[in-house]
Amino acid sequence: MIFVHSARKTAEALGLYALAWKLRKLDFPIGRKDLVLDVGSGAAPNPYADVLLEYDPSGRETNSGAARANGKLLLWGDVQRMPFRDRVFDFAMCFHVLEHVPEPAKCLNELQRVAKRGYIETPNEIFDYVVPYHDHRNRVSFDGETLRVVKKDRWNVERFVERFGKKRSRQVFDLLIRNPANLHVTLRWDESIDFAVSDEVIRDGANESGDGERESATPMSPWVNALATRWMRRRPMTEDRLLPLLRCVQCQSGDVHWTPERNAACNACGRVYGRAAGFLDFRPT
Repeated sequence: MIFVHSARKTAEALGLYALAWKLRKLDFPIGRKDLVLDVGSGAAPNPYADVLLEYDPSGRETNSGAARANGKLLLWGDVQRMPFRDRVFDFAMCFHVLEHVPEPAKCLNELQRVAKRGYIETPNEIFDYVVPYHDHRNRVSFDGETLRVVKKDRWNVERFVERFGKKRSRQVFDLLIRNPANLHVTLRWDESIDFAVSDEVIRDGANESGDGERESATPMSPWVNALATRWMRRRPMTEDRLLPLLRCVQCQSGDVHWTPERNAACNACGRVYGRAAGFLDFRPT
């Protein structure tokens, strides 16, 4: 939406960084006919999204709670082995997922396999150094050209809090978070993602402490989400429209059909994908 982009840039120019940061989730070059995937959508799917991919039906892996469909088409699956054919999405958004996955290269390769364009957002190396979270496996950095990922041996490898104290950690964080963009990687990609996953693993031999935080994403306000969804007037996604987009995660065949029970089944290998909490479940077994 052009007016959202203008509003966000105006907010940045006026130093209203918190407002500009909130508007970023609506500031994408996405047309009404574009097919959009939201990976790791959580409790507040992006209003642009047509298809949602989440991993955990229980909601235990995030402090924002269980995933919600919000009237969109939700699937359970692994971002490292997505159940979609090549380049079926015009845009794929991936908010705060890459820092969690065991195999970041597989995640990034899958994003550029299933989509033509997209957006990736993670905490950056400054965030991870000062306020490490228990559930972050990877450290992510972006220099404007290349997205760089380094795996961590454990969550708080530098032990900033232990060395400088929790008070100082919070002071540094509060200073930087005045403009949240200072603490995040925000990458818009087109056709391909220029990335490098290091063979190095950041290690630390100290005993693990229990002082770290667990990530708690602040979702978009429900009323803002509902208003934006209504304004966009996107065509509702149905399971019948979904079927031509699917492929089997076991054998990679695109020959998938509905069973009489409305589960998805692969004609090539015979794998049947049932449902969890009412939504199709493509998680690898």
